Formats: sequence, C-alpha cells, structure tokens
Amino acid sequence: MAMELGFLTIYWRDMVRYVRYKSLLFSSLLQPALWLAFFGIAMSSNFDRFTSGIPVPPGGYSIGYLTFMGAGMIAMTTLFTSLYGGIIFLFDKNWGLMREILASPLPRTHIIVGVGLSGMTKSFIQVVIITLFGLLLGVRFFAGYSPLQVAIAVVGIFAFVGIFSLGFLFF
Repeated sequence: MAMELGFLTIYWRDMVRYVRYKSLLFSSLLQPALWLAFFGIAMSSNFDRFTSGIPVPPGGYSIGYLTFMGAGMIAMTTLFTSLYGGIIFLFDKNWGLMREILASPLPRTHIIVGVGLSGMTKSFIQVVIITLFGLLLGVRFFAGYSPLQVAIAVVGIFAFVGIFSLGFLFF
C-alpha cells in the first residue's frame, strides 16, 4: 500500500518546501495581484478609451483591458510557476537529494507524478487567488454567463491550467 502512494511523499515534500519559503510564497501570490492592480487598473482606462470607437465585429464580444490582462496574468503565472517547478529537479540534483530519492525503493514514475501534481497544485492556488483578486478589482471573466456556463468555464480554466502547467513543468 505504501508503495502505491509513494508519489504523495514527493508531492507533500514539495508543497511543504513551497509553504516554508515565505519569500517565495509571498512573491508568487502577491506579484501577479500587484501587476493586475497597478498596471491593469492604470492602463485599462486608457485602452478602453482608445478602443471604444472601434466597432465590434458581428458575433464578437468586447472585453475590457483589465479582463484581458487578468486572463494573461493567469497564463503567465501558470507558465512561470511550472517552469520553476521543473527546476526543483536541478536543485535536488545539485544538493544530492535526487541521489537519495533514486536510491529509495520508490518507483521513478512516482517522483515525476509527485512533482507534477505539486506544480499543478501551486498553479491552481495561484489561479484561484488571481481570479478572486481580479473579480474584486472589476475583472469581468464571466460577463453574461449563466451559473451553469460559469461552472463549465471554471472547469475549463482548471483543465487548461492543469494541462498547461504539466506541459511546461515537464518541458
């Protein structure tokens, strides 16, 4: 039974490392929110004023710059969190921890799965924080959606973030 859940040990170790490094945790959660708050709000009024005269093509939707930037912040944060998650392998190798992990009876796939799940979890945490903070700032991610459509969109966002984060984590 313990061998079947060995990836949870790697997952837990990586998540504890993420929470213990307060500066990393603080910057990874606060930096995207600050970008959204300062640059998004400051620039959205200018961009919205300039684009208000441009007609929207039939079947298209007009979105504000703050909403555009909110979606971009989600993608950018997922990208950099995933790339940093893959660097953990290099840190473990340089510090000699990878040798210890590879010497354990843990299957190699469990190491990959554990690191992948922790990277995906970190991305999910950041997406939730950015989305909630963006909604407080006035980002209209789900303008005109019914509650069912919002639920489907949220599942779609998490599916995108999960696939995107795993792709770049293992890159």
